[in-house]
Amino acid sequence: MALGSAVFLVASARIGGAGATGLDALGYVLLVAAGLVLVLRRRAPVAVLIVVLACLLGYQLRDYAEAAAVPVVLVAVYTAVRAGRRALTAAVTGSAVVVGMLTAN
Repeated sequence: MALGSAVFLVASARIGGAGATGLDALGYVLLVAAGLVLVLRRRAPVAVLIVVLACLLGYQLRDYAEAAAVPVVLVAVYTAVRAGRRALTAAVTGSAVVVGMLTAN
C-alpha cells in the first residue's frame, strides 16, 4: 500500500494543475516520503500522520503542481483513529488545516 501511495502521489502531481514551482527533486522526495511512511502506520500511527501532513504541507507551501493527496491523508487519519488516538488525531489534523489556511497564497 505504501509503495502504491507513493506512486499515486507522484503520478497525480505529474498530471496535476500547474504550480508556480516546477516539480524538482525536493518535490519528489516530499511526495515519496508521504507515501512510503505509510508502511509504519500500524507501529506509530500518530507519528506517521504527522510526517504525512508535514510532507504534504511542505509540498503545498513550495507551490508545486497539485497532487491528489487526500487518499494518503485519509489512510493516515483512519489508522490513527483506529489506534484509539482520536483526540490527538483531531488536534494534529486540525492544526495542519489551520497552518495550511494561514499560509495559503
